[in-house]
Amino acid sequence: MSEKASGVTATERLLAEFCERSFLKLWSYPNPHKDDGHELCDLLAVFGDTVFIFFDRENTLPDIPDKDPQVLWDRWKRNVIDRQVKTAHGADRYIRSGRPIFLDAKREKPFPIPFDKDTVLTAVDSRTNPASTAGTAQHDLDLVNG
Repeated sequence: MSEKASGVTATERLLAEFCERSFLKLWSYPNPHKDDGHELCDLLAVFGDTVFIFFDRENTLPDIPDKDPQVLWDRWKRNVIDRQVKTAHGADRYIRSGRPIFLDAKREKPFPIPFDKDTVLTAVDSRTNPASTAGTAQHDLDLVNG
């Protein structure tokens, strides 16, 4: 079996640990890389004919009492959720292109599981502030998937 990364940030490590303790243990790989050496996503899992792309972002909505909450929310959503959705679309395009995926930034360890590049499901989890999942999370996930 190929050596797996453990995640870079605390939330990436939690995601990797979750997969290691679940049925995804044999099919999940934290922090895979593209052919340019940049990270593709936080975790890539292949189960049967389906590829799951996971992203986990931790970024809190600022609490600034003298600022309009709607302005703060709009700015936070644009800088955190919208930017991550764009990143997720890029990872999805990369995988569907059939370009190689590696387990390391040096591109010495190829991704060990073959898969159908046309069966990709992307998930973005912004676990930061209760407001981040109230009302926009499902919409944003729908945008990523479709």
